[in-house]
Amino acid sequence: MVNEGKLVKDCGCNVVRNGSVVYTGKLVSLRRVKELAKEVIAGLECGIGVENFNGWEVGDIIEAFNVVAKKRTLEEASVTTASSLAAVAASASATIVNPSVPSSVNSSRAS
Repeated sequence: MVNEGKLVKDCGCNVVRNGSVVYTGKLVSLRRVKELAKEVIAGLECGIGVENFNGWEVGDIIEAFNVVAKKRTLEEASVTTASSLAAVAASASATIVNPSVPSSVNSSRAS
């Protein structure tokens, strides 16, 4: 039974078992009663076929999704780049120890 939203033929799907995704692929077949369907809405039962997956177990959950390609604007790209550079700068602040100098000297230099 579709619990939320809707299932649409040819959408992406995850098979979730015990909280972990065990398969990601494509929903290739969707049936309502015995008729082929393009979509099934919440509250209705349906049959499904998933590309290259037959390892179903009782309790498996199917999560359907659509992948939407979106072009980023210049502003979005700038924000993403700035936050990435800030993260790199934050992770780069480390104490550099000269391996050719004995550790006792390196310790006194760090103070």
